[in-house]
Amino acid sequence: MLRRQSPMRIRGDLLRAGAVLGLAASATALLLHCVSDSRESTSVQVISSCDLTALNAAPSSAESSVKTYVEAAEQLSSKATAASKALTDACNLINSELGTPMGSDSTSACGPISTRARRALKSAPPPPPGPPPPAWFNTSSQPSCPTDPNARAACIAKCGPACDNSKCTPVSKISGQCDGMCNGTCTVKDPTTCNGSCLGTCADEMANLCTGECTGKCAGPSYTGQCAAGCGGAKWMCGTPPPFVGFCGGTCTGVCAAADTMGMPPSVNGGCTPVPDGGSSDSGAGDSGAGDSGIGDSGIGDSGGDDGGADAGISDGASDGGGPAEGGAPSDGGPPGDSGQPAPPRPPSNADGNCTGICTGLCSSQASGNCSGPCMGPFAGGVCGFACTGACTSGPGTGCVTGCKGLCVSPTGDAGAPCAGRCTGTCSQPFTTSVCAGTLNCGPTQNLECTNACEAQAAMSFTCAPPADMELETVSDPQLYAAIKKHAGELVVASQMLIALRNAEGFIQNRALSDFVAVGVGNSQLVRQCVVRGQNAVSLADVAINTAVNADPTRRPAQ
Repeated sequence: MLRRQSPMRIRGDLLRAGAVLGLAASATALLLHCVSDSRESTSVQVISSCDLTALNAAPSSAESSVKTYVEAAEQLSSKATAASKALTDACNLINSELGTPMGSDSTSACGPISTRARRALKSAPPPPPGPPPPAWFNTSSQPSCPTDPNARAACIAKCGPACDNSKCTPVSKISGQCDGMCNGTCTVKDPTTCNGSCLGTCADEMANLCTGECTGKCAGPSYTGQCAAGCGGAKWMCGTPPPFVGFCGGTCTGVCAAADTMGMPPSVNGGCTPVPDGGSSDSGAGDSGAGDSGIGDSGIGDSGGDDGGADAGISDGASDGGGPAEGGAPSDGGPPGDSGQPAPPRPPSNADGNCTGICTGLCSSQASGNCSGPCMGPFAGGVCGFACTGACTSGPGTGCVTGCKGLCVSPTGDAGAPCAGRCTGTCSQPFTTSVCAGTLNCGPTQNLECTNACEAQAAMSFTCAPPADMELETVSDPQLYAAIKKHAGELVVASQMLIALRNAEGFIQNRALSDFVAVGVGNSQLVRQCVVRGQNAVSLADVAINTAVNADPTRRPAQ
């Protein structure tokens, strides 16, 4: 039987049902409102790459320094690749002269050249007490990659205030063209007369103290280099240092050792003449005729037999019969030595190349090494211990009184003097073309990151030209000397490009987002992506530069 509900209860149920329906309707309306939110039509942009055109490039905006940084970084990477290729090409040109295999990169192309340079350094005899002797491998060259003097100021004006070289500090760092009297130094390129220091080749017709490579005649009492006439005379006294140590393209009378295993041998046979009782030993250079002039084409050969010796002019021991050892010159019946061995004659002037390693003793011709006597013939590829007549080539500079092929740096004196080149110091008139070797302070809105990027761009604004000559000493390896000399221009340009790029890298290496935020750049996604883009470019450049610099054979190899 159904129970009859009261009207009041029915009314309460209806009210509760209405409330539920109202809440449902409100929720539905709220959901519909969310679904139709007008903000849905606005897209969210996620920046995953650097668009340099999206940065504010106005010089007054700090973002312009980010743009300048990325441009400098990518220029560095591009130029590093080009310099590495230039070095590879230069080394392969030298390899073609030496008959060594070509390389596909700077390491493989320049490796054989560096190996021979290290061999020359290791072949040098132990230095005597006193000032260090000339190295058996050394290179230097005049500056051959000048930069644009206005590049730095022009760059700063794009990411900072207007700028020019007149904003240079300190003022003493300004140099340039002086139409008045120059007080300081005057630098002139290729002058017919140089009364100062020549960074290049000074061609003196009179004997001059040469601090670089001498090519011509060396009138000194000793030399370290290449002498076509040989070294050593006829004999030397037992117990005294031998006259010659080095590569001998003629006949070696003495001891022949494998290259790069230099050390004074325990005994010298076939060349050392004991002094007879009451007598004395002749010394000095001999009067034997010179062999063929010029640079020999025999490099340092492979070592000889299993004992490490090279082809010997005189072996370490004499034959049982007391005569000269195999390969030496025949005896002339001179006074016997302590062992009954006859003294050797003056070395013949032929160039049979009987020693392909390091000769210690006497050398008849084409001597390339240390000689305790004067050079009586053409001299090249080394340092003259006294007066050089001919050409003196030095990258750092050498004294000069005649014409200079390169840069001549001359003091103007306290009273000043006219200068036809670049005046460094002060000028009685304003500089008409100025170069700033100091700091450019162009205004309060110039920030550090703009300055760093512009220093890098200025260092990369070089234009290179092969120098007229290159200072080169390759004692004991005349073949290497001739090959490098022939292609010195290409090698010098590649090497100096790498030096400039390493300098440029120092200004923009290890830059981080925080460095740009510190100068007022906003920490936006765009800025973050652009800083990463610059960092990646610098990283690629760093690998290329370091690899090429380490392969560069003009760097002094470690001994």
